[in-house]
Amino acid sequence: MATISCHYVKAALAGAARHGYDADELLVKSGINPRLFASPAGRVSDGQMTRLVQRIWLVMADEFM
Repeated sequence: MATISCHYVKAALAGAARHGYDADELLVKSGINPRLFASPAGRVSDGQMTRLVQRIWLVMADEFM
């Protein structure tokens, strides 16, 4: 199974957070445990990343994030 570094998750969340969206809520609703980011080696599945990006697109109404 493919996994993705939490670096990319944090980068995707940064834009949403700058616009006032709750990063932890976005993570939880995407099936990602927010505590995962305590570990520098944290990784998410490709499915989790896909759900997160789609959720960010949805809440921000912006596919370019």
